[in-house]
Amino acid sequence: MVNPNQLDYARRLRDEGETIAQIVTKTGITRTTLYRHLPPRPPESLTACA
Repeated sequence: MVNPNQLDYARRLRDEGETIAQIVTKTGITRTTLYRHLPPRPPESLTACA
């Protein structure tokens, strides 16, 4: 079972732009568990430069 505090920390890191690999290193949570518990990032909108 994942510690809720670790998941909160992982969410905060992700919101700050950390990669999954960086979050795994900093939290000790496995990649599979992170993908299971963290919702996907919203797609970034692409804008065309004129």
